[in-house]
Amino acid sequence: MRNNIKSKVLLLIMGVIFVSSCQNESVEPVGNITKTYGDSIAARAAVNELYTKGLSQLYLSTDQDNGIPLAWGSYLSGLFESEATQGYYPALTMQNMTAPSVKDLAKQIYSTCFDGIEAADTIIQQIPNTLGLNPAEQAKLIGEAKFFRAFNRFYLIRVFGAFPDKRADSSYLSMETSYTKVEKDLLEAIATLPDKSFVENKSHVTSLVARALLGDVYLHMSGRPLQKDKYVEAVEILRPIIKSGKHQLASNGVREDQSAFNMLRTTPTNDEYLYVIYGENTLSRASFAFPKIAKNWDNVKEHVAFNAFRPTRTLLACYGDEDLRGKDHQFFHTFFKVKDDGKTIFEIFSPAPYYWLSSGTEITAQPKQYVGVYRYAEILLMAAEAIARSEGVTPEAVNYLSQVRTRSIPTKLVELEKTLSVLPTDRFLEEVWLERLRELPYEMKQLSDIVRTNYYPVYKDSTLRFVPLQEAVTPQGKLLEKQSFFLPRPTP
Repeated sequence: MRNNIKSKVLLLIMGVIFVSSCQNESVEPVGNITKTYGDSIAARAAVNELYTKGLSQLYLSTDQDNGIPLAWGSYLSGLFESEATQGYYPALTMQNMTAPSVKDLAKQIYSTCFDGIEAADTIIQQIPNTLGLNPAEQAKLIGEAKFFRAFNRFYLIRVFGAFPDKRADSSYLSMETSYTKVEKDLLEAIATLPDKSFVENKSHVTSLVARALLGDVYLHMSGRPLQKDKYVEAVEILRPIIKSGKHQLASNGVREDQSAFNMLRTTPTNDEYLYVIYGENTLSRASFAFPKIAKNWDNVKEHVAFNAFRPTRTLLACYGDEDLRGKDHQFFHTFFKVKDDGKTIFEIFSPAPYYWLSSGTEITAQPKQYVGVYRYAEILLMAAEAIARSEGVTPEAVNYLSQVRTRSIPTKLVELEKTLSVLPTDRFLEEVWLERLRELPYEMKQLSDIVRTNYYPVYKDSTLRFVPLQEAVTPQGKLLEKQSFFLPRPTP
C-alpha cells in the first residue's frame, strides 16, 4: 500500500512538465499582448520580492497598539493572552467575531495574502516569455512562485476555511478544492526546486521547504473539518526531508544559556531551520517581549510596547519540572536584571516571550529581523503523527518523537522509546500533540491543531490531558464555538 502511494506521488511529481505546465492558473493575457519581464534581472528581482510580500510580510508585522497579528489563533485558542486593552485581542478572547476590530484584522490578512498570491500569479504568467532565462532557471523561478502562492493560500484556508479564485470574488471555493490547488502547486514546486538546505540555497526556498509545507497541508486535510485521509501521503512527502541529512536538531551546550533554544533564538542559519523569513520592521517582535511596566527599566525603556504573547497556566502546565523548555530564559522569561543608581535589581513579571529577543541583556533597536517558519523538530513531530495514524506506533514514529523530547529532558533516548513504544495509538497521538505544545509555541499553530484534532488540552489530575473539543472550556472559561474556528470572511 505504502509503496503504491509512494509511486503515485513520485509519478505525479516526475510528470510535471517544467515550463508548459507552469502556466496553469496563470492570469489570462489582455488581448493579444504577451506579458513578459524586460529581462532576466527583472524576473529574478520579482521572485525575490515574494520573500517579503504577502504572508511573509505578515510574519514580520507588528502594531504598536495591537501587537502581533499572526497571534490571533493563539488568542482564540485561549492558551495565550496579551496586555493589549484595545483592538482585536479583547474581542477575540470573548469570541466576538463580529467586532469591527476582528473584521479589520480579517481584511488585513486577506488583502496581504492576496498581495502575495497575485505577485506569484504574475511571475508564473510572465517568466515563460522572458528572454535570458534557460528552461531550468525558468522552472526553478516558477517553482518558487508556486511555493509562495501555496504558502499564502494555505494560510487563507487556516484563517477562513477556504479562499476565492480572485481577490474580488464574493464566492469562495470549497475547502477541498482550495486544498487541491495548494497541493498541486506544491507537488510541482517540489519537482522543480533544488534538493538543498535553505542556507545552501542562499536563503531561497527548496524542495525540502516545499515538502515541509505540503506535509503540514496533508495533516490539515486529514483532520477536521475536511477529514480527507492524507496521512500516508504526508509520510511519503516528509520522509525524504529526514533521510536527506540536510537538517538536524540543534544541540544543547553545557550551560542553559547555551541551550539549543538559545542558539536558535540568535542563529537563523542553524541547521534546524528549514525556512526563515528575513525582513525589516521599525517595531520588532522584541518590543512585545516585556510587560508594559518595563518602559521604566534601564536597557529597555522606549523600545517596549507590552507583553503580547503571555502563556496561560494551562499552556505552561505542559512543561514538567525537568523540561528545559519550561525553564526561565529559554522560550519564556519572568525576571530581568536592571540597574538603579549603581545597584542591581531584579524585576519579576508574568511569563513573557524570551525567544523574540536577539540579546538577553537589552532590546536593540534593530530594524532587521527574522522569524523561523519551519524547524526540523516540527518535521519529526509531523512525521511521527502521520506514521502513527497510517501505520501505528512503529519504532520509526517512536524514534522521531523521542528525538525531540529527549533534547529537553534528562531521560535517555532508549529509555523514552521503551516507554512510548507500548502506548496504544490514541495515547501516542496525545503525546505527539503534547510535544507540539511544548516545542512549537512560537509557530502559533495552537488553534489549527485544536481544530484538526478535535481535542483541547486541559489541566486535569495534576497533569495536562486532551479532552474532546465539545467538552473543553478555555482558561478564560469560554466554550470554543465552531464559528470561532475561523475569522469572518471579508466582503468585496
